[in-house]
Parts: sequence; structure tokens; C-alpha cells
Amino acid sequence: MAALEVFSNEHVVKLRDRNVRVVRGFNSDVVNALHRGIQDSAITEFTHDAERFATRESTIDWYEQSGASRRFYSLVDTAIKGIIWFGPSKSEHSEAESTFAIRMYASGRSKGLAGDFMEAAHEDFVTVQGGGDTWLKVKPANLAAQSLYLKHGYEITHEAADGIIMTRRAVNNVV
Repeated sequence: MAALEVFSNEHVVKLRDRNVRVVRGFNSDVVNALHRGIQDSAITEFTHDAERFATRESTIDWYEQSGASRRFYSLVDTAIKGIIWFGPSKSEHSEAESTFAIRMYASGRSKGLAGDFMEAAHEDFVTVQGGGDTWLKVKPANLAAQSLYLKHGYEITHEAADGIIMTRRAVNNVV
């Protein structure tokens, strides 16, 4: 597992001014937060494959199966308030080659942190990590997430009963 790295951009600075920091990397704290998240109904309600986080071991296996190619970002004060990851993945409904996911835990929700957290991670992923366009799949009932994604540069590229595919172009990096 990689060590957590501190980085900075304008969105990280905004979050730091609110007494939270953003770090990149994957370690046991991230494993524990992902695993604990499956006990949070606000997360599992909108997660189609929460079983990958059923145990610490399954979480680590999921990470290692990607060849450690996923890029993780954590929003932290004394504990992890949110996690974002990007991973190589394609969708038949998007030309993007990376997928995006965000989990905001109870201690980080409804505080206006998710937008700057997303922007901090996207900017770092595109400029430093060499990422490009990203896509995600969101459940139609998850209106709050859809609103957040639209506000931060994602566009709907496909709608179906089981999910909405949204894509963000790397050039939309600044909102």
C-alpha cells in the first residue's frame, strides 16, 4: 500500500481554511473507512457493489486486483470524512477511460465540502497524475449526487433505469 501524500492546489487551500485536508494515496486508514462505509445506509443505498468492501481483506483484494492503478484521495480532519477514487474503466456510453467515485461519510456530509473535495481531486488527477476524462454511474434516485456532479462539470451521456452515466471532460477542470 502506498503512503499518503500531501499536495496542494486552490481547492485544497480552501478546504484547509475550513480545517480539513486532502491527501492522496491508499493505506490502512482508507481500507478501514471504505469497510466501515458499508454500515452507512446513506452510502449503501446508492452503491451497487458494496460487497467489495465487506471485509478489510476484500477491500485490499479489490485494490490489488487493479494493479494499484486506482488513485485515491481522502478528506481528513481527525478522521476520514470522504474518499474519492479514480480508476481505469470504460463504459459503452462514454469515451472517458477513467471512472470516478466519491464517498462522503456522515461526519463530512451536509457541510459544503464535497464540491471543493471533488475539484481538488480532479485537478490533481488531471494535472499531476496524468488523468483525463472521467465517467461515473449514478442511480436515478440519487438526485443530490446528480446535482453535485452537474454543478462540477459532469454531463449526462446516457440514461437508463439502472443508472445514469455522466462524463466530465478534463478541460472542464475549473468550475
